[in-house]
Amino acid sequence: MSYYLNVIKDNPLGLWPLDESVFTTANDISGCGNNGTYTGTFSPNIMPLVYGGSFATKITDASYITYSVNKNFYKNAGYGGFATSNYSDNDFSIELWFKQKITTGGVVPVFADEANSIGLFYQDGNIIFKLNNESLTYKLSFSEKAMHLVARYNVHTMDIYIDGRPMASKSISDFKFSNSSLQFKSGPTPNAADSFLIDSPSVYRYGLSPVQIYQHYYAGLDHTQPIHIVEPDDGLLLGLHGQNISPIFIYEYTKDSQWQLFLDENTYYNEKEKYISFNQTETAEAKQFVVNDVFNIPGGIPIESSKIEWRGDKNIVVETSIDGVTYSACVNGSSLPQFNKETYTGSNIVYVRITMSTADSSKDLPRLSLFRVSFYSKKELYAHNYGYYAESNKEYDFANFNYPVLVRHPNVGLKTRGTGGFKVAVDQEVRSVELMFTPSSTAENTIFYSGLSGSYPETKLGWSSSASIKSNISKIYINGVDKTSSANIKNEFVVGEPHHVFIVFASPVLNDLQFNYTSPSNFGPACNYQNIALYKYEVLEPTILNHYNLYCGKPAVSVSDSSMQLTESSVSTYNQDYLIVSSA
Repeated sequence: MSYYLNVIKDNPLGLWPLDESVFTTANDISGCGNNGTYTGTFSPNIMPLVYGGSFATKITDASYITYSVNKNFYKNAGYGGFATSNYSDNDFSIELWFKQKITTGGVVPVFADEANSIGLFYQDGNIIFKLNNESLTYKLSFSEKAMHLVARYNVHTMDIYIDGRPMASKSISDFKFSNSSLQFKSGPTPNAADSFLIDSPSVYRYGLSPVQIYQHYYAGLDHTQPIHIVEPDDGLLLGLHGQNISPIFIYEYTKDSQWQLFLDENTYYNEKEKYISFNQTETAEAKQFVVNDVFNIPGGIPIESSKIEWRGDKNIVVETSIDGVTYSACVNGSSLPQFNKETYTGSNIVYVRITMSTADSSKDLPRLSLFRVSFYSKKELYAHNYGYYAESNKEYDFANFNYPVLVRHPNVGLKTRGTGGFKVAVDQEVRSVELMFTPSSTAENTIFYSGLSGSYPETKLGWSSSASIKSNISKIYINGVDKTSSANIKNEFVVGEPHHVFIVFASPVLNDLQFNYTSPSNFGPACNYQNIALYKYEVLEPTILNHYNLYCGKPAVSVSDSSMQLTESSVSTYNQDYLIVSSA
């Protein structure tokens, strides 16, 4: 059952898919008629957060959405109220999908009435549910990915659910709303540098049950297996992740060392969920906790690179050293500064310093867990269904798992450093290349390059500051749309967002396929590549569109006979095998 059908069957007062291509009215598809309003400029080419959706919507300091919740189930205005002084005894729930790109410390209204302090907010890695003067805060252990959020008011309790699980709860008594009106908004952000993605918000005039919340979350998850998209059309898939790479040595908490060894009077260890955090205080207090550790790498093992990773991306700083004096900051999911392809000292001792801090231990409680350092003798990322592999003599980062594209996990695919690219050596002609591409900037880049080789022409696709760079390119599709004629394709990309890119060559290539690379000394900025697929033939537009829709959970369906043809690729329909009939 689709996400939208799961939500609608549970009778929301408003459900806004935010899938419009003209950004004036945010249509409510609940049937209640609580349409919203777009303000500002929005982009229609951002892949959805919800599996089965069309777009995600980017909220900025100048672009935001206002929602109406004034109508009831019969579309009558003035009778659909909740969360006001007249409806304090009325439960309600707020539900949405959210991905933040917020670096400053201001309070951001995600789906909230900011004037009355009601709804869901975000601040410094915290999800905050406010009800006038009452507030419930949950510190995200990992905030840089898409997530499903539910805030629930049940008269005597307020709860926060994240990705289908209850994460925070608070009892309230003798509570009464002080406001006489309610106006929810997503955004604007208080700072021009901040933005967030929102998808498919909904509100309910009752408290969703834990079962309903989990069902909604699971229905909205990206269940796509890329191999099931690529292989039926005779493609060779490189997922670009480390599931088929075995580290030569691993040092890990809590296998090789225990968090409990480092506890002090300000911290505690949660045995069930395996994390360390600060004890909560009654009043705001600044706290800091430091772990100083050291371990040895077995001698004689060949080390080419490494990776350090931990769970907790806010208020956590990790540093390493080989002498215990000079420390270098580490990047989560990246190689150690002292152990990579470009810098390797040969040392077999590693000093680790982990600093966890909070400016307010009464509500801002970071969690530190799943700390691991892995060392590798090689970093070749093999294809799923053939012997090809991606490699480079330059350093790059890669994910442990092939996370779904719509999740937007930061440690996904292969991430170049901006100081090099990578290549795939092929022994068969390639006519089409498909990939998921996430740019970190629109600085000059060459996404794909293959040099002149015998009768095979030089092939490239990229851009300069002013124009597209194309050679031997027949077609370019981005998110299912033909962008071949675009004057500069950099303008078709949203920085930090995944894009489905399909490149069709005028003539086949047979050489090293280079990515983020134009020459040994010329590389593009740091970018992320995932799910590269190679095809020996010219892939046509219907297949390209179908692949994009499959990644988004919206397969294109074609029906034809001798007299008609209908193609559906973006129209919202409920083509499930369920029919819901209700009567009042």
